[in-house]
Amino acid sequence: MSRFRQEMDIVPRPAFAIGVCAWLVFFLLMMLLPFRVDPVGREWPLAGKLALSVLPGIPIYILVLLIGYVHADAKRRGMRYVMWTLLAIFIPNAIGVILYFVLREPLLV
Repeated sequence: MSRFRQEMDIVPRPAFAIGVCAWLVFFLLMMLLPFRVDPVGREWPLAGKLALSVLPGIPIYILVLLIGYVHADAKRRGMRYVMWTLLAIFIPNAIGVILYFVLREPLLV
């Protein structure tokens, strides 16, 4: 088993479900709203509509998985996992996640 796979197994299953739900909501909003309201958007080809709807939701999905990873990894390392999870959520532009990776404690063996 690769190191990446071992680390991905740490992410809780509800984080995957929340990430998929967030992506799906973003996809539906992007698919329905801009192309129904904008007359120029109605003329776009289907591939363009799908690309504009699918691709922007992927960073949201990744951010939700990162927050789930921060929660599980901080708990595994014996850190204040609730505090780090809240910091990862509420500090904008994923700076909270970056701070976690910079300031996390070594893994207890």
